[in-house]
Amino acid sequence: MIQLVVALAGLGLALTLPPWPGAAVIVAAMIAVSRVSWRRWLAALAGPVAFIGVGSAVLAFDDPARAVSTGLRSIAATSSTMLLVLTQPVAKWLALGSRVCWLAPLADVALLAHRLIHCLAEVTRVTERAQRMRLSGATWRARMRGAQFQAARILPESARRARALERALDCRLAGKTLRVML
Repeated sequence: MIQLVVALAGLGLALTLPPWPGAAVIVAAMIAVSRVSWRRWLAALAGPVAFIGVGSAVLAFDDPARAVSTGLRSIAATSSTMLLVLTQPVAKWLALGSRVCWLAPLADVALLAHRLIHCLAEVTRVTERAQRMRLSGATWRARMRGAQFQAARILPESARRARALERALDCRLAGKTLRVML
């Protein structure tokens, strides 16, 4: 629960502190509080920072100073939310969301999406392994054709698993809400 308070404080500070030293201080503080290695933290932050960079680059055509300010504040706020992502399991946040009445349906949908992502990752892993075993010494063209077949296989299989998971969830719930177990 302390991470939630620190993350909310980081979000507030990202809005109130000046962008340049404030963003660096917030990122450093979040890394220190999380007790996650800085390499892992920065690797997790790389994707959102790239997205923020593209948005700031577009904004820079109109007002470069505002683009830098917005980008730094966004990086600081993203770093604050990364504290929750990297230190707490999803099930804990879903259980907390289920206890709040108006968040219970959202927690049900988030849990189902979480399970579907794991199903998709499993289908992708198995299909990729099978293609790699089948095409180990093949040419570049054969590997590209295999990648196309792999992509064509993943979507229907993941949809089939998603329907099965949804049916099982409907049968299990029978009109009740989903309980999150820690």
